Parts: sequence; structure tokens; C-alpha cells
Amino acid sequence: MTFRTVQSTGFWDDPWVEEQDGRVKLLYLFLFTGPKVNTVGLLKMSLKKIGEYIAQDREATEHLMRYMITEGKVLQFGEWFWVKNFIRDQIRNYHSKDILTGMKNALQECSRPDAVKAVLTHYEHIPIPYPDRLKIISGRSPDRLTIRNNTVRDTTPPPPEGGGGESKKAPGVKYPFPAEPPQEGY
Repeated sequence: MTFRTVQSTGFWDDPWVEEQDGRVKLLYLFLFTGPKVNTVGLLKMSLKKIGEYIAQDREATEHLMRYMITEGKVLQFGEWFWVKNFIRDQIRNYHSKDILTGMKNALQECSRPDAVKAVLTHYEHIPIPYPDRLKIISGRSPDRLTIRNNTVRDTTPPPPEGGGGESKKAPGVKYPFPAEPPQEGY
């Protein structure tokens, strides 16, 4: 797995982080710095194992993770978790060839195509050299796409009136738990 080890101190200045209780902060920090988090913020680890790292039982860890998911900070794809703004918050020079190669390698190690699509779609402005990147992002054939100023442009004619366009959201992204934030004294 491709790993990264640097944590931006800007983490503590995030207004969302400032408002959270200690357990939520610890879990969120772990999702940035855990031993199996890769260069795009993907982590494959059981809730039980995550709980061991943050000194919480499985039930409490699941509850905290549900909260992170409902807050939109984390997405879950089976046993994979993705910290949604990981790249933005951690990697300042993401146009470096070495960092882009590390991102590509991290995505290739992920066994969930829906997670790969979510990462590539969310960071479509970053030219990660992933095979068929444009096709994955757009859901269209690469010969119908052009890139100008790092922006993907679709050259396919628009659908006829009332034809219904495609959603830009990645299919398969689910929020599997109901929203219920941690309670005081939990």
C-alpha cells in the first residue's frame, strides 16, 4: 500500500474540527494519520481495529463513524473508508510527478471501483495518471472528451429536450447509517 506520513497543522484550525468533542477529533485525526491510510485518503480497516487504535469499543467506533459519514467527512465503500478532503487538506504540492504517481498507485490498490470513481470524480481537477481516468470520471468514451486547462470537457451532443441528463454524483456512494451525533457522556 502507498502510505503518507505528514499531517497538516491546519487540521486544528478547521471550524468543523473545533466544534467536535474529543472522541470525534481523535477518530478524524486517526483517519488522516492511521498506519494504513494511503496517499488519497483511502483506508481498509475493520471498525474493531480502528477502535483499538482510538481506544473505543466496536459499538462506540461504529457510532462515531456513522456520525463522520452523516457529516460528509467520510464515505464508506464496503470495508474501505475514504476521508473526502484528504488530498486538499494534506498534500499541498499535488502536481508533483512523484505525488501523482503515488496517488495512482494508491487507487490501483483499492479493490472497490466505486471508491476509485468517487476519488477521481471529487478530484477531477488533479491530473492523476490513472488508466481510463477520463472515462471513469465522465462515464463516457475517452474519444468524446477533451481537456483544456485541466478541465474535462465533453464533446458529446446534449440530450434532446426532456431527455434527462446524467448525475455528476458517483454511483454506489451510500450513507448507510442514520444520523445521530455522539451524545455527551457517551
